[in-house]
Amino acid sequence: MNELARRIAVTIGLLLVYRLGAHIPIPGIDLTVARGVSNTEADGIIARLSILALGLAPYVSAAVLIQVVAVVFSGLKNLERRGERGRRAMLRLTLALAFVLATIQGFGIAEALSRIDNLVTVPGPLFIVTTTLTLAAGSLLLAWLAELITRYGIGNGIALILFIGLAGGALSAAASALELNNLGVIQPDTLLGLAALTAGLVFSVAAVERARLLLPLKFAGKRLGEREIAAQDGALSFKVNNAGILPALVAPWFFYLPLSFFASLVRAEQPWLRALASQMQVGQLGHIIFNTVVIVILAFVYTANTADPDHIAARLKSYDGVILGVEPGEATADAIDGAVSRTTMLGAVYLALVYLIPELLVAYMRLPFFLGGATALIVVGVVLDLDAQVRGLTSPKQAGG
Repeated sequence: MNELARRIAVTIGLLLVYRLGAHIPIPGIDLTVARGVSNTEADGIIARLSILALGLAPYVSAAVLIQVVAVVFSGLKNLERRGERGRRAMLRLTLALAFVLATIQGFGIAEALSRIDNLVTVPGPLFIVTTTLTLAAGSLLLAWLAELITRYGIGNGIALILFIGLAGGALSAAASALELNNLGVIQPDTLLGLAALTAGLVFSVAAVERARLLLPLKFAGKRLGEREIAAQDGALSFKVNNAGILPALVAPWFFYLPLSFFASLVRAEQPWLRALASQMQVGQLGHIIFNTVVIVILAFVYTANTADPDHIAARLKSYDGVILGVEPGEATADAIDGAVSRTTMLGAVYLALVYLIPELLVAYMRLPFFLGGATALIVVGVVLDLDAQVRGLTSPKQAGG
């Protein structure tokens, strides 16, 4: 079995483990009552309450929060640059914070479940504790599976798990749109327009995800022993969307996590809590404004932590490289900072628009748009990442043949 086949097999096996875990219900839940509750509008999530119900959101949120803290504390940023040992230390720190976040939300969910009549077979403190720990452990298990896929499989583990979870929902929503068309609720031209908008969104995301800003480089020639290496040209590449899917994916958690925490401390019937929850529903003005602002901020924070102009300029100098027309040293760092600033601004606006357009269509045009911005980013990102990795694994063999 060659390397590509082995990695594909590992990826498929781990994704099957994830799908199996997604169908294991939380202990102590009466499934008959759960199916009845799931038919109500407010509690449809009950039908999907498994040990992996929290998904990867706590882990991804923890990773972003660590990145935010690293912008302020340089020691944390330097830790990330200490090779494999630093990467493992950052991973342990991220997992610890993810467990805290998952425990908070798991406690809120356990409290909410215990208030539903007859849903919990034996309600009480034991159910709340076991459910909280089960949900938190399930979230960490999923993070571990994602890490295994990234290291031993093919593609980004987090993105692939998110993709598998979203694919079924997107197909179901598309089938619902077709059914509404058959019933006459949606006109054929509206459905065709939705398909065109979906295709346009996907192609636009693919174009921007491939876009790069290039700074031309020149590497000086040097002599290694008796071998002389000639001067070479190169380019410093900056992605327009350097932050990837994380800002759009994590932004809702900056509201829902505190809301879950407050809901566990006070009664959910409190007017102010219900008003906040209502404003954060998809399509509401509060939800649109809050998520847009947080997405833009997170895009800048993530890029500031991953693209350090001074660090890049120092590494470029160590390789005897210069940006064409720019003096080495501080001038090079300034040129890199300008490039990073431009791409980050474009990337933040792009992420905000990708998030906003589908939601505005749903909110103000009453269209059943079934492909959200985060979904489009994940789908396109997974396809591009898989394509790049497959090419990387197959090209050496092809070159050798």
